[in-house]
Amino acid sequence: MDRIKPFTETYSDMNPDVDDRLSAIQEFMHDQNHCCLCGSELSFSHKLDHFNLTIEEDARCGSCHISLRTKTHSLQ
Repeated sequence: MDRIKPFTETYSDMNPDVDDRLSAIQEFMHDQNHCCLCGSELSFSHKLDHFNLTIEEDARCGSCHISLRTKTHSLQ
């Protein structure tokens, strides 16, 4: 008796250009979340300023003990 095989083909299997886009997205996400000096995962802190309606995001590397990126985001 033959078992029914599950459908395992994904959209990226049918369209090879998707793999390139996914790998570019994955590379971008890795760059945003990991230290450019040592490759460790960054830790993020967020400070909310209620008066100016902004959030300050600070990305720090625990291994290098440095702040790599500080961004201010507007809530309006």
